Amino acid sequence: MLLTGRLLPFFGSVGMGLMWGWLLGALEGRVRRPWGTVPGMFLSTLAMAVPVTWFQGGPGLAVFGGATLVAWWLHLGWRQALHRYASVKTEQKERL
Repeated sequence: MLLTGRLLPFFGSVGMGLMWGWLLGALEGRVRRPWGTVPGMFLSTLAMAVPVTWFQGGPGLAVFGGATLVAWWLHLGWRQALHRYASVKTEQKERL
């Protein structure tokens, strides 16, 4: 009963946050019109946070926000590592 009563929605909040943070991290470097895109991202994040707050309250919202930030940070780091790797590979090809 504890699993379905408290833990399952809690882990759902974590999962939603990880997924949302990963999608937000994918937008890095692709925002062409920040005055339109940033408010849209904010409203979309708010639309994701409202049901989390409704079902889980403050702790669920905190976990959702934390998971979103962690996934966003990991995705940005991963993309930067890919860019560095790609630039090293192109430099090696140019030398040949």
